[in-house]
Amino acid sequence: SMEGQEGTQMPHLVLANKLFLLRHPDVPDIEKVRLKEEVFVSIKDN
Repeated sequence: SMEGQEGTQMPHLVLANKLFLLRHPDVPDIEKVRLKEEVFVSIKDN
């Protein structure tokens, strides 16, 4: 899990990584749903 590392990264890099994972064919749909929610929240907060 990368949850612990996110605090050390710049927020836009975390966002870019999540967007990359959303486009990745090997990422399961349930994970993509969670990622989309996180991306939406981070965009809304900024």
